[in-house]
Amino acid sequence: MDLRPPRSKALALCAMVPALALGAGCGGDDNGGSGLSGREKLEVLQARADIAEYCSVQDTGTSTLTDRSLGVMLEGVRDLARLYRENPDVQLEIPVENKSYTMEQLVREQVRQLRDCGREGRLQAGVLEAALQQQQTPS
Repeated sequence: MDLRPPRSKALALCAMVPALALGAGCGGDDNGGSGLSGREKLEVLQARADIAEYCSVQDTGTSTLTDRSLGVMLEGVRDLARLYRENPDVQLEIPVENKSYTMEQLVREQVRQLRDCGREGRLQAGVLEAALQQQQTPS
């Protein structure tokens, strides 16, 4: 039995890794005291992708697919909320989209997307909204 992934999947994965590295700025984990590290940028990009995937499959009726994407989306929301709390004013450039966001703008965008993703999506939108409110409340 051949356990290797199909050639097309392997090629797609190989093509995707450099694009993600480019999108994350290709930097190391040392952020010099400001901004996001390369790893944190990748976490933000992955969280966005996980949320988008969940929203695209959540109403397909395929429980296995939905369950898997739900678990990944929950982790993505948790990571995004944590990164926002740690870096609320950071500017994040996404060269692939030719866009630049503050972390607040990016989190608000994800809240809007999650609100249209069924019950679980609305619950997770509340998690991100709580992170936004905590950051805006003076300590």
